[in-house]
Amino acid sequence: MDYSGFHLIILSRYIFSFLGLIFISIFLIWGTIYLIKRFIKNKIKYMLIGASVIILSLTLIYLSLDFYKDIPNAINSNYEIVTGVVVVGNNGGRAAEVRDFKIKKENGEIVTVVALSEPLFGGETMEVILLPNTGYGVIIRIIESDTNTGK
Repeated sequence: MDYSGFHLIILSRYIFSFLGLIFISIFLIWGTIYLIKRFIKNKIKYMLIGASVIILSLTLIYLSLDFYKDIPNAINSNYEIVTGVVVVGNNGGRAAEVRDFKIKKENGEIVTVVALSEPLFGGETMEVILLPNTGYGVIIRIIESDTNTGK
């Protein structure tokens, strides 16, 4: 099966999320510098600014490591295709929205997926294409749906 049609969808979600993370990082660092300059009136403020920026930057880099790891995968269209059973669904909210859920693969590994979908219930078997580190992806097809959930 040709999965090239999903490339633009996955890439756009990944890029917008990554740019949002970068924007929030810049905003937090700038806000920290502004608050320290504004409210600390002695020479120690430069040490506080330096330490705060370094700690905040390292924390944000650590929290976004999965995004950095997926840059080559997103550029080269290296996706993981996962078939498995939904073990932790997400059925709250509106009819169609971006949801995160967990799929248990045949080998027992549990993968977290972030995709646009209808409400999901545990027990549904589906095939998903996703970026391996961040989990951003698209549901290709629902193979089997649990009849106890009314679907």
